[in-house]
Amino acid sequence: MQRDSMKRNENIIVIFVVVLGSIGLLMGLYSLFSFSKITDNVVLPNKPIHWHPNLEIIIKGEKVAIPANIGIGSEYASSPFYDSMMDMTNMHTHDATGTLHWEVMMHAPTSQDMYLGNFFQVWGKTFNKNCIFEFCNGPEGSVKMFVNNKLNNDFEKYVIRDGDEIVIIFE
Repeated sequence: MQRDSMKRNENIIVIFVVVLGSIGLLMGLYSLFSFSKITDNVVLPNKPIHWHPNLEIIIKGEKVAIPANIGIGSEYASSPFYDSMMDMTNMHTHDATGTLHWEVMMHAPTSQDMYLGNFFQVWGKTFNKNCIFEFCNGPEGSVKMFVNNKLNNDFEKYVIRDGDEIVIIFE
């Protein structure tokens, strides 16, 4: 009788350990595949996003206003970044503060969804390592970009992150 009781307790313990181990394994797999993915050496969430980087542009010492409503409305319907459900592009502005709204809502973002150059494409402005707007590297100055106070040379291929402070300077 005592032997049967001990065997039953051992079975219960084994079942308990297997169940707990299975739960731990499933939670680990869920977090691995649900919360982030690594693409182009950048960690991106594996779910839709609504991020807010801030952009400042300074040309020869003068701050350039970034207009409200860039990317909002059906006039952007031909853009590859246009989301007809939102009636706006994935990257847009609501006001002239320099806050960009980066909303990839229909799927988890890829690095291609997150390039800073996408915003300039939507805006219809030139931005790359050589030019910001009509101001290009030469005797009058050169283009520099800082992300979170650090010099960054990715320019239009920079992959946006939530809360980034981006400053583009031509001097």
